[in-house]
Formats: sequence, structure tokens, C-alpha cells
Amino acid sequence: MDKESKNNNVVQYPNLNKVLLEKGTDMMMKQKYKDALALFDQLIELDEKQADALVGSVVCCIELGQLVEAKKRCKEILFLGIGDYFDILNIYLSILMQLEEYQEITDTIEAIYSENNVPGTYSESFDQLLSIAKKMISEGNERKSNPSSGIESSLLEKLNNEKNTELQWSIIQQLNHLDDEEVIEVFKDFVEKKENDPVLKSFVLQMLHSKGCEDTVLVEKLGKSLEVNLKDLQDVFQMAFPHHVITHLKNTIEQKNPTLFEQTTQLWWHYLLVIYPFVPSGKDAKTWAAALHAAANELNGFQTDMEQIAKAYGVERKSITIYCDKILDMEKYAIKGMKF
Repeated sequence: MDKESKNNNVVQYPNLNKVLLEKGTDMMMKQKYKDALALFDQLIELDEKQADALVGSVVCCIELGQLVEAKKRCKEILFLGIGDYFDILNIYLSILMQLEEYQEITDTIEAIYSENNVPGTYSESFDQLLSIAKKMISEGNERKSNPSSGIESSLLEKLNNEKNTELQWSIIQQLNHLDDEEVIEVFKDFVEKKENDPVLKSFVLQMLHSKGCEDTVLVEKLGKSLEVNLKDLQDVFQMAFPHHVITHLKNTIEQKNPTLFEQTTQLWWHYLLVIYPFVPSGKDAKTWAAALHAAANELNGFQTDMEQIAKAYGVERKSITIYCDKILDMEKYAIKGMKF
């Protein structure tokens, strides 16, 4: 029986697509990537053009180390023209970088330049990726004589000298797959440098924790400093308080405006990653939820009635304004192509 016939004979539960997407996203947030991938794949069986499920499945494959499969899926998304083309292309190039497929990076970017008008927000990133790929190709003979150290040392050097956050993120993802003491030392140095991007610092901190590093590092962010024992770090996506905030958002706006609910959730995780390992007070989840609601309205250009939002969440308007300003201020650290 073919796929279409099977789907025609299946009695679907009401809102099944929505439930699968929510559960898959929740599993991904909890870093249960195998479970998340299974849920996304179920949804793709029902709707092969569901953008969030397709992109989510790529992210899960990357996190599970299934880079060849991630590349295949990402290429299919690009071919189908689903989602934001240049965001998906950014992910695709990141996968190629991790696979060390430098010639394909070069061919892809040069083809894009010959056929498309690349938005200015992406052209600088693509130019630098192209430069890295060409350099790695030109150093091919040297790497053949000592492949591991050649690739690794070049990437370590790039991370130390690179200023573009999108490229730094691509290099960090590739280095994270290497199990080497020098990588750990460079990662520790990265989180201690005051000028490095706060979101990238958060991901590198969690990578160091996952690698079993038990050292103490000094983290400086947003004018604050904190000595952190890497062994004792708690995953930001596993903390209870952030999920309490999301529960208040879910209960207040999800049914009325699911798109706004998704945006507020993204805003919240981004804010937490900017300030991590510092965390907000765990006593005012409703106020943070209200502030996220107001901030999402502001970013969408909607008129914001603070009194109405305060009433909906049962909190004071003054506190909402203070927290809303904090959230909006952190949006300057957004990284293209990164979703939470």
C-alpha cells in the first residue's frame, strides 16, 4: 500500500498536527532529540510541507550527530522552497562546515551569488564562510599529512580571531564534535572573554558541561561577573522557573493567538540565553509572562494596552514595563538562523 493510500485510511484525531508539533518542540527543548525527531517525522508523514517540523527534524539530526541525514533533509527543504530560504541556507552551510565539505560550501555560495540577490544581512556571513572554505581547500595537502590537527588548529585559530557571530556559531558547532583538550581550553577562554556574544557564551558553557569539564570559569556578561563551576551548571532549558512562565503564557494567549504564543516563547528562551548563567527571580512568573506578551506586541508593531495585559495576568503595570524593557534590550543579541 502506498503512502497516500495509507494516509487516506487513517482516522486522524482532531488537532493531531498541532499536538505532534507541540510535543516535538517540547521534547527538543528538553534535549530529548530522539523523541522529538520521531514526533516531527510523524507530523511530516501527515503534512510533508510543515515548515516547523521539517526544520525541527534537521536540528534534531544535527544534535544527534546524524549530519549526513541533516544535510539531506535540509537540501530537500531548500528544493521545496519551504520557510525562509536564506535562514535554511544558513543552516545548510553550517552542516556542510561540520561535515568539512568545503568544496560544496564554495560551490553553493558561488552558485547563490550568480543566481540571487543576496540580502545584505547575509552577504557578509556568506563572504566569510566562502573565505574559510577556500582557505581550508588550499590547505588540503597539509591536512592530508596530519588531518586531525590540521583541521582542528585552523578552526581553533578562526574561532579566536573571528568577530562575526554567525560564523563563530558555525565554528563552535564543528569544534563541539571534537573530543580534544585543546578545544576545551579554547572554549573556556571563549566564555571568559568579555567581548564575545552572550548567547554563544551560554551554548559554549553548556557544551563544556556536557564534555564533563569540572573547572571553574569567570563569566562576564552585561556588566556582571560570576565564577561558575562547570560541573554544577544547570541546563537553562531544564530549569523549572522558565517553564512556569511559559505555562502562564500558554494559559493566557495560546488559544486566542498561537502565533503570538510561539513568538513569546522564542523571546523568553532568547532572553534567558543572553543572561545565562544569571537567572531571573523565581517569584514573579506572571510578571515575566506579561512582559513577554507586551514585548512581542511591540516587536510586531501592535498597539500595546499595558493596563489590559496587567489585568489579564493579574500583575502590576509598572513591573511589566521594567521587564519588557529588559527583554527588548536583549534582542540586539539575536543571531540569524538560530531558533530555540
